Amino acid sequence: MSPHTTTPKRIHIRVAILAGVPALSIALGATYAGQADAASTRADRTVPSEGLGYVYADNGDGTYTTGTAIVLTSTGKVITNDHVIAAARSIEVTDAADQVRYPATVISADATDDVAELQLAGASDLVTASIADSAPFRGEPVVAAGNADSLFRFPVPQAAGVVTATGATERITVPAGTEILTGMILSDAKTAAGDSGGPLFNEYGQVIGMDTAVAEPNSRTPHYVTMSVPILTALAEASE
Repeated sequence: MSPHTTTPKRIHIRVAILAGVPALSIALGATYAGQADAASTRADRTVPSEGLGYVYADNGDGTYTTGTAIVLTSTGKVITNDHVIAAARSIEVTDAADQVRYPATVISADATDDVAELQLAGASDLVTASIADSAPFRGEPVVAAGNADSLFRFPVPQAAGVVTATGATERITVPAGTEILTGMILSDAKTAAGDSGGPLFNEYGQVIGMDTAVAEPNSRTPHYVTMSVPILTALAEASE
């Protein structure tokens, strides 16, 4: 591997339930594109815990997968990454606002765009996420929020950063082969295992993206690179 190659990881984690320890993370090889000239200012920013949930997917083989979901409707329609729920036999989502756990079923799933839409059974009066109606710009301050380190903590962990590129194309390697992520928002927010499917907020608390993968710092890129699906793209894919 060249010293200029990043090693991204999907930001979920598969855990062996009986052993209680993580299995190997999915290693992703990517050519990095579009880094900003300077690292972001790490000012603390507060974003709402409302409008997101924690995903627990039981894979039925002694493992489970965790992630984060974005709440779209008060009656429990949410979106997350397809890779979070792709192997699931059963799914539960905990609403971060009131910490109530709901069984969930898959409405639609798109492995190519890594977007899945779920319906929470029995949900009502949920607080929904505020969706931005404009595209992000390079240098815009952002906050990633979600089930960081798959620990189901409250309040919701957050990581501040800035947008470092938009419309980026990333080549990633997964066990089944190679995937190409296109049109991605890149930021230097430090996401972690469990953040997959979670929101990338702008400074107004509006969701601009759905976090899906992260590359750790290396000799070429001195900070984290989080890759997020633009939220309007994710919503369009979920509705198809």
